[in-house]
Amino acid sequence: MKPIDKLRRTAGRSLFIFDHGLGDLINFLPVWYEFIKQAGITPILGSSLKRQFDLIDKNIISIDDLFNKRRYNYVYKILYPDPKDSSIPIDVSDEPPKPYLCAFYELGMDHFVWKPYHMVNKYRIDNSKRIGVHLFGHTGMHKKFCPVEVAEQIWKEIIEAGYEPYECHMTPDFADEYPDFIEADFMDCLNKDCSLRYEKADLKKMIEEIGKCKFFIGIDSGPIYLASALLGLDNIIGLENQKKHNNFLPKHIVTVPVLNYEAGSIYNQLRTMEKWL
Repeated sequence: MKPIDKLRRTAGRSLFIFDHGLGDLINFLPVWYEFIKQAGITPILGSSLKRQFDLIDKNIISIDDLFNKRRYNYVYKILYPDPKDSSIPIDVSDEPPKPYLCAFYELGMDHFVWKPYHMVNKYRIDNSKRIGVHLFGHTGMHKKFCPVEVAEQIWKEIIEAGYEPYECHMTPDFADEYPDFIEADFMDCLNKDCSLRYEKADLKKMIEEIGKCKFFIGIDSGPIYLASALLGLDNIIGLENQKKHNNFLPKHIVTVPVLNYEAGSIYNQLRTMEKWL
């Protein structure tokens, strides 16, 4: 029985636990609210206290080691499987993006059209010249890393286009939860005035600093999806190695390959995006 059917048949309180990353959460939330609509019941959505996800959506409750799950009649831990994950049987040749994969094949929902999650941006600056960047991640780097020499070229092109690059990168204090965690690469141009990597990880600070940006450029990782919620999909550029953003994001965004990077790609794309405004 799929979770949506189980929820409908369960009397009393139900808890769904989302134990995945920041980007996954932002792309999952449109699924969650459609799930509530289709079920006709409002269960509780919870996540680890350390992740601070209540800053993304105030309806998310924080769960710590002392949290009593026995108060709920039904508790379900959301799998949110990656594309090509054999734990979810797929009978179609082309898998849907990750949010649809969760909605249709895991949760058992009916068809719907995914719409981006929007956050109120209290930190927006009119005519901002800042461009947020997230060029290196902590996990899965062989599939999504931006080579250092390409990252340096992108940084240079942002400046040449008349903007101020700002690295939105932090090391989470729960890094030990990631078996393939690695330290991020480094560029000589980075310092505490243009990067968050020197600060203690704090989602509130990340939200504030991304909120000040005009555009955002990043690999497939939490910061670019946070930027999509704060700035809008039209104001982000995805950097792609092997991982493709649209395997995880149902709406198309502008992407630039970082392997065999063509010099001037980011400069030209920023000029194009200026004309859209």
